[in-house]
Amino acid sequence: IVNGQRNHDKAVVFAKQSCKAKIAEAIKKTDATKVILFLGNTGNFRDQIPLPQLKNYECSTYKGQRSGGYRPDTLEEVKEWLLTNWDSHWAVGQEADDCIVITKNELYNRGNKVYIAGVDKDFLNETTGGLLIVGHHEQPVYKNGTNEDVLGEFYTKGKGSYNKPCGGGDKFLAYQLLHGDDTDLYLPTKFMQEFGTLGKLGIKGVEKYINQFNTRKDLWQGVYDFYLEYLPSKMDYLDCFGVTHKDKSPLYFLNLYYQCALMQQYADHKADIRVLFDELGINYD
Repeated sequence: IVNGQRNHDKAVVFAKQSCKAKIAEAIKKTDATKVILFLGNTGNFRDQIPLPQLKNYECSTYKGQRSGGYRPDTLEEVKEWLLTNWDSHWAVGQEADDCIVITKNELYNRGNKVYIAGVDKDFLNETTGGLLIVGHHEQPVYKNGTNEDVLGEFYTKGKGSYNKPCGGGDKFLAYQLLHGDDTDLYLPTKFMQEFGTLGKLGIKGVEKYINQFNTRKDLWQGVYDFYLEYLPSKMDYLDCFGVTHKDKSPLYFLNLYYQCALMQQYADHKADIRVLFDELGINYD
């Protein structure tokens, strides 16, 4: 069976109407005076992160464990329409989320009030002057970059075996480094179980661990202590490209997953958790 788009012309019209409705909703909720769109294109620098090979996984690259998805026949046509009719930009070599955050920071630093509209989890760890329109919040929530905003929150929704991760700020980012993102599939828990001594760890256990910390310093010290506890002090590993790396520390692996999870803050920004540790006064020597 080959996936195909039925009623192509009607599907294009419907997609365009949906895009316009979402943009109109964002403008209505924020009174924004300008709309900028970013569209996913080609390449992603995170594909080059030397993540460890894992057993029982064909590919351990960033997002490499995703199954092949169906791309509607209408997608390219609608993207071209967005580029032609709106202030839209391709995201090349990085994710659209990165472009959103970089642009938001540039505009915010110039004194503009900036809003972010989207359902993706990634910019939920962006807390300096951004508004989350849809996703985990029923109503728009403006973040001013206070200590409380940056620390954020982490909680789960759902019953039984289904628990949806929700929240924002550092606590949501910490969840991605302890449990792993279910969409991007870079799985630090699987790595620490296979290469270290971590036992079974579910999302509720991560939630309990994260929420015992009430300051940013304590939270990030706790994340680092987690890696120190469950990984050897030094170890060799084979990465997803077949290259062997020698004598790598828990800090090294924590930084690999930090690079997976953190959005770019500015052009040419490369995530390095030691910068955060220096800011918070956390000793990592």
